[in-house]
Amino acid sequence: MFLREKVAKELFTPTGKIVVIFIYIVGTIAAIYGCSQVEVDFKITYFIKEGANSYNFITKNEEYFASGFSPVIYIDNPEIDFTSVES
Repeated sequence: MFLREKVAKELFTPTGKIVVIFIYIVGTIAAIYGCSQVEVDFKITYFIKEGANSYNFITKNEEYFASGFSPVIYIDNPEIDFTSVES
């Protein structure tokens, strides 16, 4: 009863419409800002129990072998087809 008789009548006045639109715009801006601040932090180990052998393997592999850098390969001769059997 209260929503129908009081709140609904106020929302359909020109001032009420402006307030609703303003709140909607502010909420949208806040949501866009929040989405821009999200950082993706995903690891497969989040889904594996800590005592499992695969968990131990993955953590040791990251600890000892993933501390280097990825090599970059440059090809000076673009005419060579590396997918052919002769190469």
